[in-house]
Amino acid sequence: MDKSKYLRLFVDESGENIRSYVNELLTCEKLTDSDADKERRVQALDAVFRAAHSIKGMAASMGFDAMTQLAHVLEELADYGRRGEPLLEEDYDMLIEGGDVLEDMLH
Repeated sequence: MDKSKYLRLFVDESGENIRSYVNELLTCEKLTDSDADKERRVQALDAVFRAAHSIKGMAASMGFDAMTQLAHVLEELADYGRRGEPLLEEDYDMLIEGGDVLEDMLH
């Protein structure tokens, strides 16, 4: 199968998912430990999870193994947080850095 015709679609959709991923992480940085913010953090991490999951699936279908593996690790970390488990500052740093690396890989 000639995947080159799907490359533009992959780049466009992955770019949108990465932007969503980064924006939701930026939202998390602004939140406090209030009950309302805790709920919003879970919602943001759910969106991060979904974006990473979509990137993982699209990258796998295109045969981009390194991108698939990174997205999988980021997806698992976001899943941990969206289930209400506390994420450390280092975890958020890893999620943010991972988003930067995904973006670099995409370009």
